Amino acid sequence: MRDFLSSATRRLSANAGASENWFRERADICKFTLLVLLTMGLYACVGPLAYVVGAAGLFAWRQRIGVLVRHGLETDSGAGGAVLAVLVLIGFCFITPPGAPDDVLRDIASASYGFDYHRMYPQADIQRYNAYLGFDHLLAAIRAVAGPTGALHVIQALCVAAFITLFVLMGRRVSSSLRPEHYALIGLAFATPLSARIFLARPEVILTVWGLFAAVTTKRWHIVLWVAAGAVLTTGYWLAALYFPFALLLGTRYRTRVALGLLLVGWSFVFWHVASHGTYVESLDLLSSWPRNRVAVVSETGSFLVLLLNPYILALLLLAGVSCSGRRLGARDYEVLLLIGYFCLSGMVRYAAVWTGLLLMLVFPMLETRRVQNLWLRAGLLFFPFYCAAASFGSAVPFSQLPAFTYPENAYVLTGFSTATFATPFFNPGRVSVAPSMELGANTRAVQTLASNLSKGTLDCNKLLTEPFTHVVEDRLHTVPSCLRLLAVQGAWRQWQVVR
Repeated sequence: MRDFLSSATRRLSANAGASENWFRERADICKFTLLVLLTMGLYACVGPLAYVVGAAGLFAWRQRIGVLVRHGLETDSGAGGAVLAVLVLIGFCFITPPGAPDDVLRDIASASYGFDYHRMYPQADIQRYNAYLGFDHLLAAIRAVAGPTGALHVIQALCVAAFITLFVLMGRRVSSSLRPEHYALIGLAFATPLSARIFLARPEVILTVWGLFAAVTTKRWHIVLWVAAGAVLTTGYWLAALYFPFALLLGTRYRTRVALGLLLVGWSFVFWHVASHGTYVESLDLLSSWPRNRVAVVSETGSFLVLLLNPYILALLLLAGVSCSGRRLGARDYEVLLLIGYFCLSGMVRYAAVWTGLLLMLVFPMLETRRVQNLWLRAGLLFFPFYCAAASFGSAVPFSQLPAFTYPENAYVLTGFSTATFATPFFNPGRVSVAPSMELGANTRAVQTLASNLSKGTLDCNKLLTEPFTHVVEDRLHTVPSCLRLLAVQGAWRQWQVVR
């Protein structure tokens, strides 16, 4: 009985001490808040002299504020700061809406062309069917409700939300609770070229986040939902089968993973065979004919080795190396490494989002055994998501910088292989035709040469006049060609009429 009473007394004392500390911390927070409010109020009356009052208050309470800050750094999970960082990113997007200088602009406009890209790019050697059928119809439905600009921002927001949710679930799958180290790592992932890919909001980006979600499937209904989502997403991209090896990450037996992957591959070929009226297999030959016909290098098909010049990717790669060398690798690690190797086979930089997600999976386990104790470093970890939010937004092209010129009905516009290739039909849906098309190698060599030279700041009038173009849009010309008449200027972009 005496031991029981002693134990109960100690517990009551501990609880009383904890409660006292809790109330003291709240009192200190209230004092600090009142000091800030007082300083702000005085600033409105006496100007900079208010800072003297604020500095005096901080000096008087320096010990309690120091204790408060130290305790906060030691116990803060980082979740609040991460949420604020996301809100900062959202705020940036509201102040300066992000654009997408890429295919999604063309996809949003496709409904005005009857989902027929041959009407948008009349001279291009592209598929005889809509290779983005499901995605284009989805955007058409969103556009009918929110308008073309709204459709762009909705699909961008969905991509951002999907990746944030994915990375948090990845961390939770390894750790029971997330700490500042986890949120800082997620922030680092968004600071890589991943964020630029997310804002493009292409079908490949959606398939990437879908594929990586396989790593967090833990129950049978998760797997069923993942396969069903993959079957639906297949209708939005003709090369969706390239992403089906992500089935290797599913939380089930190897035999089941292989079977589900093959099931999705079979469904992909059946759907696209029907949707293409039997021309799908034939159209796959374009994957070899387009590169052979290109007269210039397309940036996203460049070597993935250029990613090593990105400090965020390099940091993530080094962290993955430290993580793998400091523990015993499991089956999941080898699966991730196998997928990294698979996507490296293309040699293209376009899979940056895939590699970022896979490298993140290799780093998360390291955080289970390593915790940052230094208070200065912990302060840096808590601040880091804010920095990454700014860096992520910095990779987006502002919507206001897209060339938004208006053209007459049936205009045929020459652009460089640039943002204008996609923005022109977006702002003039159904009214204009454009060259070059979304795939540079699908155009005639004459058109490719004109577009490539235009991107370099030159234009040969003799070659231009042999083509049926009525207008030119560019941002690089060094001199005014005699065959062009200036119509409008928007920032660095210029709209010209072809003079014959």
